[in-house]
Amino acid sequence: AFAVTATSDHAETPAAAYEDLVPFLRAAPGQIYDPYFCDGGVVRKLGALGFRDVINENRDFYADVAAARVPPHDALVTNPPYSGD
Repeated sequence: AFAVTATSDHAETPAAAYEDLVPFLRAAPGQIYDPYFCDGGVVRKLGALGFRDVINENRDFYADVAAARVPPHDALVTNPPYSGD
């Protein structure tokens, strides 16, 4: 699991932001990947909008990139943290 070291980086994207993306996500269906976990709300929020194939796990995205372990996906949707971590 990946631990949050800067509390300012722990901010879930609001549901309204995902609502704004619905037309784009429906135009390009497939698996959605959000590499930044926070409290895992992305699966809940996108699920409420009808998107069931969502990957959002408590993992270190940068370590996964370095090790070539990023899961296959069709769309990457995220609101990344902005600290130096």
